Amino acid sequence: MTSLTRTRSQGYMPVKIFKTIVADRSGSMSTFNGKQYDMAEHLLQDAKNQATETQKSTIVTLVAFDDTANDIMRDRDLLTQDIPSRQELTDGLRPRGCTRFNDTLIEEVEKLEKKKNDYLSSLAPSVKKLKPDVATVLIAITDGQDNESWNNTTIAREKMLSFRKKGGRAILMAANMDAEEIGGFYGFNPEKSITVHNSNEQAIESCYRAVSTMARNMSQGIDVPFTGLQRATSSMPTISDDDDNNNLLTPPTLTRHTRQALPQMPSFLNLAPGNDWALSNTPNLANHPALFRSRN
Repeated sequence: MTSLTRTRSQGYMPVKIFKTIVADRSGSMSTFNGKQYDMAEHLLQDAKNQATETQKSTIVTLVAFDDTANDIMRDRDLLTQDIPSRQELTDGLRPRGCTRFNDTLIEEVEKLEKKKNDYLSSLAPSVKKLKPDVATVLIAITDGQDNESWNNTTIAREKMLSFRKKGGRAILMAANMDAEEIGGFYGFNPEKSITVHNSNEQAIESCYRAVSTMARNMSQGIDVPFTGLQRATSSMPTISDDDDNNNLLTPPTLTRHTRQALPQMPSFLNLAPGNDWALSNTPNLANHPALFRSRN
């Protein structure tokens, strides 16, 4: 019997998960130096691991786009099926062509919505009454502005906002741009949009691990933003070997707390050398707010 399963965290494990990864393979993605293959493999493997752990049907699609959009895998249930081989990922994501982002985004959002609606329509009336949660998660990965679509950004934005309003969950991973700003412009939640430094291997790895964690959370109905640490490690600059300080990090700015000048002491206190009685017999003097204050 289909049922909602309470997770150990704040969310609910949906009865079914539909997840689509829309991955840029335009020519400029060559700056990732092959890390985009690791990224796709990690995202897919983590989705499969989650399906195995939860025993929930997880239907996953991976679409690559340049001048056109092509399926690397379409509607594969990772609870029972394997992810594509490394060679299939490499062949499917090899950089080429332009950036057909808007059209691909719109097409895949529409397909996700249709899959969800078709699945809900197939349920028995007694199950529908339970209002089961069917998760639809879209992960978009790009490194540049659209230069090949028929649809403009406004249409793509309206489609994304509508998708999210109906319960769809979306993540944007963007290189060479401010992901939060661009994400908001495209209708993504800026808190679920993250910038990646496209030529730093550690940053790329940190970013796709952060995205994978976010996708897991979304699949379980957990609504949390990317953390400051995830953002910082995903957008770290490349450090040149020629930099005199190539292994040094700029230290944080410290806030120094200082004591203000003491106000006039009470007349009964005599703090001359050797007179310890007054200090030891005055309650909480050391913590007296009039004597010790800090300032930023």
